[in-house]
Amino acid sequence: MATRSRLAPHEPTARLLERAARATPAAVDAASHGWWLRHTTARQMSANAVIAHVSDGRLDESIDAAERFYRTYESPARFQLCAGCVPGLDDLLDVRAYARTAPVSLETCAADEVGAPRPRRGLRADVAYEPTPDWLAVANSDAEPSDAARGGLLRRVRNPSTYVTVYERNEPIAIGRSVAERGWAGVFDMATLPLARGRGAGRLVLSTLALASIDRGAQWVYLQVERANDRARRLYRRAGFREIDTYYYRVRPRV
Repeated sequence: MATRSRLAPHEPTARLLERAARATPAAVDAASHGWWLRHTTARQMSANAVIAHVSDGRLDESIDAAERFYRTYESPARFQLCAGCVPGLDDLLDVRAYARTAPVSLETCAADEVGAPRPRRGLRADVAYEPTPDWLAVANSDAEPSDAARGGLLRRVRNPSTYVTVYERNEPIAIGRSVAERGWAGVFDMATLPLARGRGAGRLVLSTLALASIDRGAQWVYLQVERANDRARRLYRRAGFREIDTYYYRVRPRV
């Protein structure tokens, strides 16, 4: 069990989510009324949502423009809602019958306090600085999106990235990546193949990413996880992560 983590320095939720967005490229980025509009065919919610942390005072017009943007891609408009969003935005989206999704937990830990697992026989962690074929194979084990699409998007990340692949008997079974930016490192794409769960691979990925983040100059690590994902949250809690805030999405109903 990891010791209780030191309290992270104050970093507004909105700023951490903006870091996360830069680490998770969308296929299309656009600016409108000071908002960041993002669209992708991947199922990553954060890469397919509006980030609205500033306002020009014309909320209804801004929402209309965002809806037109998503209609262009035959996709429902989606907004990421956090404490740093434009005041009144959530109420207006509620009036427009936007559905509210389950909350997402934003969690942090000191990079040097992420608990390392006990060594597991037969597991090894490899570190790379771009997505490898084995990393992509696990990432795309559900067959969507394609290797080429995901790999191409990830190579657009400008900040230092680390890719970890855990092997068992030379077969890739678990992955994760981190992106460092100004003292923080975000953890993304944590995944373990279903038949390989419960063997400590995820914990090994996480601790390896934390060590690599220190080498990249990050003192703090953050991640996002659905609050309902009990399995993942237990893993992160054992590693020392603690929730600092929550956020959610509003999604326009299809008509």
